[in-house]
Amino acid sequence: LATEDKQSIYINVINEVGHAGRPDALKLFQKYYRSPTAHYETGSGLGLYLSRLLMQIQNGDLKYMSMNGRVCFQIRLPKTI
Repeated sequence: LATEDKQSIYINVINEVGHAGRPDALKLFQKYYRSPTAHYETGSGLGLYLSRLLMQIQNGDLKYMSMNGRVCFQIRLPKTI
């Protein structure tokens, strides 16, 4: 789902909560963070950390929201003229 305003473009990715459960919203974007229930899956805990860093380098942001039993990640990127 993509929306926009005068300054930014927003992209929302919404999913059902997976078998690993909800992540800790306060730790989610920390380098190497992995939810305790996700440790049986492969991964390094760098994906969301690097994704947010890339958005911030472009003067945007990546946010996590929990809504109605689902998880939502929102990318915000500035419009360029």
